Amino acid sequence: YGDVDGGPTRSYMLSMQQADEQHQRLYQLAFGKRPAEELYDLSQDPQQLQNVAALPAYQLVRQRLKIQLETQLRQSGDPRLVGGDSIFESYPYTGGTVFPEHFQRKSPRYATVRLDSFPSAYISPRPVEVLVPVQVSYDQRFPVLYMFDGQNLFHSFTGWGGEVNKGWRVHEVLDSLYLAGSIPQMIVVGIYNSQGRMAEYMPDKPEELLKARIAATEHQWYQSFKTQPPAGGRQLKFIVEELKPYIDAHFHTLPGREHTFVAGSSMGGLISAYAVCEYPEVFGGAACFSTHWPPLEGVFLEYFKTHLPDPATHKFYFDYGTQGLDASYEPFQHIADQALRERGYRLNQNWITRRYEGARHYEDDWHARFHVPIEFLLKQ
Repeated sequence: YGDVDGGPTRSYMLSMQQADEQHQRLYQLAFGKRPAEELYDLSQDPQQLQNVAALPAYQLVRQRLKIQLETQLRQSGDPRLVGGDSIFESYPYTGGTVFPEHFQRKSPRYATVRLDSFPSAYISPRPVEVLVPVQVSYDQRFPVLYMFDGQNLFHSFTGWGGEVNKGWRVHEVLDSLYLAGSIPQMIVVGIYNSQGRMAEYMPDKPEELLKARIAATEHQWYQSFKTQPPAGGRQLKFIVEELKPYIDAHFHTLPGREHTFVAGSSMGGLISAYAVCEYPEVFGGAACFSTHWPPLEGVFLEYFKTHLPDPATHKFYFDYGTQGLDASYEPFQHIADQALRERGYRLNQNWITRRYEGARHYEDDWHARFHVPIEFLLKQ
């Protein structure tokens, strides 16, 4: 069931759902409680059923699907009906509705499960999209990376200037690293942002200094904090107290700190650093791309200096470019680097900071270097 079509994955799920209670919850989450064959318009795209695994365990499923397919093809007069078993022969996949809208195959080894409106007592409900390995045995468990700006991780989108942005393409990088033997497969939890992104991702500590600088600021970007105060702490409570327990209960995770990481870019990088400092018992490391240190004269650095966790059990990755918004980050990053040194972190061992000449504040640039922190964080 290693093809890019949906039929093999569906057949696998049909055969496994009775045997594995955990998997059954994932099956119902992805496909609902209806039988899987009801979710496909087979006459619209019968190629979904190609290459069903010929193992004995799948023979009954295979035969049932073949009969159903041939019946529909005959009724519709479809010219693709052929004799014998050739309907299951391998030939190039040409498209069609591979998965229901909230379960999409992203690569031969990964699919995404979309939770349209995850409720919370701390922040507004929002979509959460989970990238999961699909070519696995269901006794396997995987490290987990929680990422901010989840809507930009797996799909193309329209950027600020109206151009098409390809996004991070996280699944492509993970595929390449896995095939190269550099990392194990992993789960990525993409948390969508809201219209209040700046406040949601801004750390709410150090409290007194933060309040003073908000009151004094005249910077147009940060005036909004006067009416919409920083709420990074609530964002982290949502992840730690609500989202992570759900993910650990419904997906095959390795839930321990040493297998749980957080990542983001810009303000997402800032709150990723905050997450590890605030919840060192939950997160073992952070990947902070183009970290947006400047808000309120770099106020978060005052907290960062005094709340770094044990370097024996944690890792940090930071980077920045030299073009556009990234060009302003270097002085702040030097302060963060000095704090890491003083806390006992050792460069290129449990902490990395990299300057990328010519790199921009843009998803394509973060995609190009995403492999660096992933290999670093997952290396035992």
